[in-house]
Amino acid sequence: MVIAKSSVKDLVIIADSVPESVPTKISDFMNILVTGGAGFIGSHLCRQLLKQGHYVICLDNFFTGSIENIKDLRANPNFELIRHDIVDTIHIECDQIYNLACPASPVHYQRDPIKTIKTSTYAMVNMLELALQTRARILQTSTSEIYGDPLEHPQKESYLGHVNCIGPRSSYDEGKRVAESLMMAYHKEKGVDIRIARLFNTYGPNLAMNDGRVVSNFIIQALRGQNITVYGSGSQTRSFCYISDMIEALIKLMNKDSLFILCVMGEWRKLLTRTLTLMLELICLKFSIFLTGIFLFMPLSFSFPYS
Repeated sequence: MVIAKSSVKDLVIIADSVPESVPTKISDFMNILVTGGAGFIGSHLCRQLLKQGHYVICLDNFFTGSIENIKDLRANPNFELIRHDIVDTIHIECDQIYNLACPASPVHYQRDPIKTIKTSTYAMVNMLELALQTRARILQTSTSEIYGDPLEHPQKESYLGHVNCIGPRSSYDEGKRVAESLMMAYHKEKGVDIRIARLFNTYGPNLAMNDGRVVSNFIIQALRGQNITVYGSGSQTRSFCYISDMIEALIKLMNKDSLFILCVMGEWRKLLTRTLTLMLELICLKFSIFLTGIFLFMPLSFSFPYS
């Protein structure tokens, strides 16, 4: 890929002074629960945790996850797949919980906004109660969307955002903000050992074809000979992180005692959307893919974040 991979050591990190957590079990071999484990990021996380020798319980309701993403893992004796929606309670003995369960693409989370909100609220409470019962450390994958349409670039963990709590993206944005609030409340009131990762744009193998975001859109449209849709003028910017860097960052955050909240931004030098169109042309040239469509500029939704 032309887009530069980030280095984990360059990621923006913050440590916070917070109350002492209930001691958690950290060892070389652990039972690790990954909710949303059949999704894009979750499947890569399951695969890496298995390589490290852990027992991995993949829990997914397959609202957006795919069995194809994890088919190579099912024969592994240390891998267990459970079809379940964490909006409903469940008890699993585990040492760590990676909570990735939530549709992340606007195409998916706007399809059923009430379900999206429940996944970040009811389900978040269920996972925090499970962490409390099992004394497990829990990592919540939050999002850059909590900042709304930010006025600060790049965003720091201390930035409070510029948000619209009733817009078309609010089911996801507000749900993720409530999830962070719940994490903090359980940490302060009950001593649950928490980690929060605010993920920006991630790309790589297993990214869904119908993801609806810029990287997958450009690639699929080019391969199909369709027009390449650019929303707005193309001057809006995005930060990108390759999937292997994302997984490395999540695992390091989970196992670092000194870290509390992490912005996984990827390449800090943000890319203009129109720069990506040039990259797409260069990639197609390199691999002898003939672009039959044109770059089609479409109106930008008022809810679409500029950066």
